[in-house]
Amino acid sequence: MIVFFWAGHRLPSDGSGWITDELLWGSGLIYACCCCLRLARFNLRDRKLLTKLPEPPEPPGSPPVHNLFQRKLYFEGLPAPVAACYLLVPVMIDSITNESWFHFLKFGFNRERLFLVMLFVAFAMVSSVPTLSSKMLKQNPTDTHLRSRSTFSQAVKILFTSVALVEFLNHPIEMLLVMNLSHMLSVPIGLVLYYKWGQ
Repeated sequence: MIVFFWAGHRLPSDGSGWITDELLWGSGLIYACCCCLRLARFNLRDRKLLTKLPEPPEPPGSPPVHNLFQRKLYFEGLPAPVAACYLLVPVMIDSITNESWFHFLKFGFNRERLFLVMLFVAFAMVSSVPTLSSKMLKQNPTDTHLRSRSTFSQAVKILFTSVALVEFLNHPIEMLLVMNLSHMLSVPIGLVLYYKWGQ
């Protein structure tokens, strides 16, 4: 709805393009339906994993497999929150000022491009493309993202969080774009790790 009303205000239909308000609204409905389908698949997959027989223990002495190479820890398709951030990129780019770091991204969006972006993001959510997950940051199942086992790791987390918060307060749009770009770059990396070295 945010993107649809933004498009109505910033990209009014002048009759020259083929994307009408109805088509734009329809693409938004397809996006919402794909969100529902993703949630349904996620819930069914969890139920299937619960009824699955436990895996045999690894033989003693075998080195543990790093989380990046465990296929069961990957997401299938784009997670819904990430897809929402992807979909808001046109709105973010429209909000960039000439003094911003990303002023070079300031280019005109039209209804046709926005329509294609909405459909691409919607179908990326229900695709089977493996994507990296934050679960991979935990090397031990009992660990949390906040708790650290060493003082050095805890200091790095505090420093990183402090810098990120300051930057978010000063440059919120730019930081969201950096996060989007980082995730986009991680998708091909995840594909290589999953299919070449995944177990």
